[in-house]
Amino acid sequence: MTKTRALAGSAVLAALLVVSVSPSAMAAEITRAYTTDNEPGGMAEWRAHGEILYVRDTQAGDGYHAWAGVYSDTRLELLVKEEDGEDAGGDTRNWSYSEGLALWLRTCLQKGSDGPGKYCSWTRIYT
Repeated sequence: MTKTRALAGSAVLAALLVVSVSPSAMAAEITRAYTTDNEPGGMAEWRAHGEILYVRDTQAGDGYHAWAGVYSDTRLELLVKEEDGEDAGGDTRNWSYSEGLALWLRTCLQKGSDGPGKYCSWTRIYT
């Protein structure tokens, strides 16, 4: 009887460990960030599987386009602009990086091709 209870307890503990680890592992797979305007006009998504940065302009006709950048501790590593800002579309780029880098995702809106970033947000990417 004692061995049965010990085995049952071990099985329950193992199931709890799997359940508690899985969500955090999945959270690192996709990191999303939104611009800080009232109705977010830009969204970026970092997909760890495939190392893909996707940026989307979510509001057509507002005069802005969305862009996103992946930054390491000291510099911009990857930049993606949604070039057709009037159509509320999206663009992607792949980037191969060294594991263990501290990465950040910056998402902004921009008027014109060289205007300053507006409504920017910073989000930590967990690698």
